[in-house]
Amino acid sequence: MPISRKIPFFKVFDALSSRKSIMNRHKKAFERENYQKATLSYPPRWITIGITSVCNNRCSFCAYHSIDAKDKSNVYNIPFTLGLNDFKRMVDFAHRGYISHVHICGTGEPFFNKDVINMIDYTISVYGHSSIQTNFYKPLFDKHNYIEEIIKRGDHISYITTDILSGDPEEHNAIKKGSNYSDVMDALEYISSFSPIKFHINVVLTKHNYKHLSELVEDVSKRNIRATVSIVNLFAYDFNPFSSMDAVYQSADSDMRAALEACQRLGQSLGIKVSIPSPTDGTGQCNVFWSKVQTWPVKGIDETRGHENLVPHACRAVVLGSLNSLGYLFDYPDVMSFWNSEKLVSIRQGILDGKYPSDECQHCYMHHK
Repeated sequence: MPISRKIPFFKVFDALSSRKSIMNRHKKAFERENYQKATLSYPPRWITIGITSVCNNRCSFCAYHSIDAKDKSNVYNIPFTLGLNDFKRMVDFAHRGYISHVHICGTGEPFFNKDVINMIDYTISVYGHSSIQTNFYKPLFDKHNYIEEIIKRGDHISYITTDILSGDPEEHNAIKKGSNYSDVMDALEYISSFSPIKFHINVVLTKHNYKHLSELVEDVSKRNIRATVSIVNLFAYDFNPFSSMDAVYQSADSDMRAALEACQRLGQSLGIKVSIPSPTDGTGQCNVFWSKVQTWPVKGIDETRGHENLVPHACRAVVLGSLNSLGYLFDYPDVMSFWNSEKLVSIRQGILDGKYPSDECQHCYMHHK
């Protein structure tokens, strides 16, 4: 497994020290300029590279595969598979441009891409580490022995993200259609037993799934899973009751607030970090155009270049609005060329002036009112 390059140690040390110094300068610039300037002096904090659209799940809130998203979403069911050579080009491009982290993801399940292990290995060889998102689809993982392949690379996988929508298995399975709560938790427990890998468990919060949050934290603790639990607000796409604007967490929802705070206190008592969101009707601040970028297709772009299409993330401006592209990655000679491109600078300046890139933005919890 190619996890390091054959370079004399002192040169590696010098290169890492120099790179760390540059990254620290970029971090300070980010803290100084985030949501303050339109033209930035630092690269994105991270890039998410989408490697496939194939998915075994039909999550209720998903803009890509929810059955209720059909004919509504600009990203619904668009097929693509990223090839290994283009993936390597993207990682090299990001590394040269001092993007500090590459996250392997997809509009579906990344492990359906036959080159996924090679992609993880290549990211490790360039960055020294890799992170990846997965649903831990058991038939797929069993067929290709993916759990053991992950464990082999445990020292170089910084974290794995996965979505668990409830501490009640039946509720999770109903929301995340096609997923099995027990299969996912068993996989996390097994990997935690045989590797140092940490998990980022994401819980998309709505009025339909807040009552069993503490049970999830208790199960994570009981199974000795090394994980943080991030409870996040829903991007309300209004596909169905679960993804409706009426379902989002608001200041008046005292029962939800109590459940969130109880879950966080439980996490503290068990040594598990639990992050909880603020109500969606608080003062928002859209900072995604100052921090991250992703690559995957959106309706209306060149279909042959969908894999290199740049978007901020799956926000309403992309999914339901008119923001289908920030450009194509391979059109730019370097990271800062696209990061300070005319379109992105214009969007940032507009947000600073109170004008958002899409009318759909006003329905987003990050909309600054």
